[in-house]
Amino acid sequence: MSGKTRSALGLLVVLMVALAPAARAADVAAVQIDPLAVRWSPQGDFERLVLTVSKPDGTVVRRELAAGEHPVFDLAREAAGDGAYTWELRVVPRLDAATRKELAEARAKGDAAALELAERLRQAGRLPAGAMVQSGTFRVANGTLVPAGQKEARAAATGSGDSGGQAKTAAKAQGGISFLDQV
Repeated sequence: MSGKTRSALGLLVVLMVALAPAARAADVAAVQIDPLAVRWSPQGDFERLVLTVSKPDGTVVRRELAAGEHPVFDLAREAAGDGAYTWELRVVPRLDAATRKELAEARAKGDAAALELAERLRQAGRLPAGAMVQSGTFRVANGTLVPAGQKEARAAATGSGDSGGQAKTAAKAQGGISFLDQV
């Protein structure tokens, strides 16, 4: 392994440990799922957000957003097909110049120094207590978003009372909104 690769790997390990998951009082963002898009309304102060969405076909959509921007996953824009999706919203914290400089110097000295400094900065409140990450899932069925955990209720086909023998399908979304499909 080359020196550069080792340094990059060491930096990644330091950041992962420094920002390791911890219990948090609030979510990173409020999530709104409507029939054609998922929208996140970020909570709190941050330097930037990283939204990652894994599609059913294995492709990954990744976006970095500046402070003040609100992430949106739009089905039409993303050419999203039916299936299960997993998303993660990660906060990149706002750090002052002095903290950034101290972290860079500690990383140059090695992993142990960087880990020790990260812990001191956390205790002093200059680094977050842990990673600020929120994740979840949603499903797309027949081109429409279906929130995670939602069950699709099927009305019984009555045969003669059903026009053309078509069964109606209704799925009730959160908040009392109904989506009706005919199949």
